[in-house]
Amino acid sequence: MTFTLVCDEQRLFAEALAAALQRDSPDAVDLVAQPEQAVLAASVMRLATLVMSLRSTPLPGLDAICHVRRDQPQCRIVCLTASRDDLLERQAIEAGADQIVVRAGPLADLVAAVHASVPQWVPDASPTAATSPNRVSRRVGDGLHLRFLTARERQAFDLLVEARSTESIVQEMHITTSTARSYVQSVLEKLGVHSRVEAVAYAAQHSLVLPDASRCS
Repeated sequence: MTFTLVCDEQRLFAEALAAALQRDSPDAVDLVAQPEQAVLAASVMRLATLVMSLRSTPLPGLDAICHVRRDQPQCRIVCLTASRDDLLERQAIEAGADQIVVRAGPLADLVAAVHASVPQWVPDASPTAATSPNRVSRRVGDGLHLRFLTARERQAFDLLVEARSTESIVQEMHITTSTARSYVQSVLEKLGVHSRVEAVAYAAQHSLVLPDASRCS
């Protein structure tokens, strides 16, 4: 048996979408609230389709897409967004999504868009696949988190990881204090963390930086 899995933290919406999908699909339809639960579900069931909502902190959802794409390359992955966002759409496709669908509009239109999605990503096991300049990496922890940041946010992130103060970031990036704080806050939000310490821990956990013993001295 194959499954269609809906991942959305808004229970009422998820249940309505699941019920509508079930009416027009031969697959069993299940639903979860969190991306981590979607990854766990994908490890024990064969997915035909994953419908993943990407909200204000989309990074966990992008991680989940990477996991599912790696483990079940045959699965169709459809991402739901609240509005058009070119950066988010590009990152979702890079993570392994097949299609991006805006949630606005009648539920019937959303169901039709999900059913109409056709996988665009085909796994390539050839020796040149990993080194091809046109090949988009799908591996979790390969820098997807950093690619989600803008160039200036990435610079601020690097300075954060070095435990630099706001004043130091201002001087290094030649920006105002308010701009520096804005960059830092944006980085924290995109990483889904709440403090600079959590950002450093997150970076280390996902192998985005190498441990530096001098920071612990």
